Amino acid sequence: MSNAVSRLVITVALAPIVLGAAYFGTWWMFALVALAAAIALHEYMMMARVLAPLAPAAYIGVALALVGA
Repeated sequence: MSNAVSRLVITVALAPIVLGAAYFGTWWMFALVALAAAIALHEYMMMARVLAPLAPAAYIGVALALVGA
């Protein structure tokens, strides 16, 4: 499967979740953004293993940024 096809399949699968979170309101969208931020930070920490000792601080920083926003 090519990159374009796999991206299209993921978009079609996840679009209802994003639209549903936007429709149902603030807390659902916050939960979706928090989940996406946690997944993105986890992926970043896996790529930058040298920064592994800073991982707890990074997760706390992302949580505080989300709560602050």
